[in-house]
Amino acid sequence: MSKGLIIIISDPDWIRTNDPQLRRLMLYPTELPDQFFCKYKLIHYRMQVCLIFRSWFLSEKKLKTPLKFNLIEYLQVIYLILINKTMKRSIRTIFASCLMFIGFLSCKKVADAIFQGLDANVPDVQITIPIIPIVSPSEISLGSYSYNFNLDSIVKAKTAGVFGANAVRFIKIKQIVITITNPDPLNNLANFESARMTIQSNTNNTPVEFFSQTFPDTFATTFTFTPTNSTELFEYLKGTTITYNIFGKNRRITTKQLNMVVSTTLAVK
Repeated sequence: MSKGLIIIISDPDWIRTNDPQLRRLMLYPTELPDQFFCKYKLIHYRMQVCLIFRSWFLSEKKLKTPLKFNLIEYLQVIYLILINKTMKRSIRTIFASCLMFIGFLSCKKVADAIFQGLDANVPDVQITIPIIPIVSPSEISLGSYSYNFNLDSIVKAKTAGVFGANAVRFIKIKQIVITITNPDPLNNLANFESARMTIQSNTNNTPVEFFSQTFPDTFATTFTFTPTNSTELFEYLKGTTITYNIFGKNRRITTKQLNMVVSTTLAVK
């Protein structure tokens, strides 16, 4: 009799006596399963499981394809899988991996649902603008300034230690306030046509535009605005050092040194 025929008409990895000692062991010892048949049956079980899920999927989609197994056959296949040690280990591994993955997604969803975001202030940029005796046809550099920054500490301080930087998904500029601290009628924000600032950090040293703003030609010491297209800053603010590069274009000369402060409020979510 061929092995293929044995597979169809019998179950070679199942012993006939089932180990109850109703007969003498010397005459009827416990039968050992054939290793070839065990491996073949393992593949057979997996094929049956695939067919089960396929038929379940078709039934869920309410197609007219008939089901491959009835309830008794479902239970038989599940039982055969559970008694197979190799399959049992595989199922446990897959089940544990699924639980870990679902748990990870659930934790992320819970964190996203609880962490509603906050406003955070970066260190004020203190700028010293020298006397500008001519009106430049283009913008000029007003210097570079570096500051220490720790996003994790800021978030923890704002949330009483409940959340840290790992809860943050994105950071954008909420508001910028530019102030001249020593103005007079001839030297104030009206002397400048525009200002622009770029930012880089020790985690991303490619400068990106922080803001670009024009000023009205009226006396002013403070100007507040919100950038309409704020750059995503999370990748830059994950570091510990941020560097600002300041540029400006004047519409009139200045006759004294001016002190400018740029205050920024970030929307952290």
